[in-house]
Amino acid sequence: MCCCHRYTGQQDLAVGVPVVARQSAELAHTVGYFANPVVLRSNITGRPTFTEFLQQVKNAVSEALEHQEFPFPLLVERLNGGHDASRSPLFQSAFVFQKPPRWKRKLSAD
Repeated sequence: MCCCHRYTGQQDLAVGVPVVARQSAELAHTVGYFANPVVLRSNITGRPTFTEFLQQVKNAVSEALEHQEFPFPLLVERLNGGHDASRSPLFQSAFVFQKPPRWKRKLSAD
């Protein structure tokens, strides 16, 4: 998020992160795409130390994961009341972390 501040000059940042919303045991073996974006928000006003910033991000992640099953379209409706199809409604940057497939990990270990 610090690099987002450098590029944009914004103090208040919102970054979208997709999470897998399969917390219910009955959904564990259901076929389909169960991803839901959550919004991680941080504010670097006052120039927090790196440790303070990491704590802020850790808290944002914990709070977002508590609500990961809340439907994103409903969140947008309740917060914005409208939708502009030309951009994402709650964030303009996204962070996606993917583990490489197992077969790629095995090849790199050889």
